[in-house]
Amino acid sequence: MESNRSLVENYPRKKAKTKQRDETSFVLILYRLTPQLEFLMIKQKKSGLLSGLWSFIEINTSNDLDQMNEQTRKS
Repeated sequence: MESNRSLVENYPRKKAKTKQRDETSFVLILYRLTPQLEFLMIKQKKSGLLSGLWSFIEINTSNDLDQMNEQTRKS
């Protein structure tokens, strides 16, 4: 009995907290004034947290802007 009690007291164990990411991103909202207000949106990929949802265009400053700069230098 005593050995079972010591095992039970070990649970539940706390998980190590994941370090928060420091990210900066821009959201581009394009709209057109018509009798019915229209927005430009993109559909997310079929995998991941927001799979299949519609969202505004998002630019992650650390990754996307670096890639854009490299592409403009090459051309």
